[in-house]
Amino acid sequence: MHARQQDDIGIRTLGEYLARQAAAGILDIADAEAAASHFIQLCQGDLFRRLLFGVIREAHESEIEAAAEQAAGVFMRAFATPPARGS
Repeated sequence: MHARQQDDIGIRTLGEYLARQAAAGILDIADAEAAASHFIQLCQGDLFRRLLFGVIREAHESEIEAAAEQAAGVFMRAFATPPARGS
């Protein structure tokens, strides 16, 4: 399997999960696969770029955790269903 096919499968699988979350009212997304792609890009962020270009040789677990938490926070601020008024 080629890398592009694996990437497409990952985005599709994550998109299906996000679509289920949208159907449950947890997320407010119009295009689940686009949202999946956005999330993956957020997760890669600066850490991935620094690894890719050899700025750093490896990422420490704490850096990975911090990047993941930041990505999830940004994603949820963008796509979480707003709370009902009066809640």
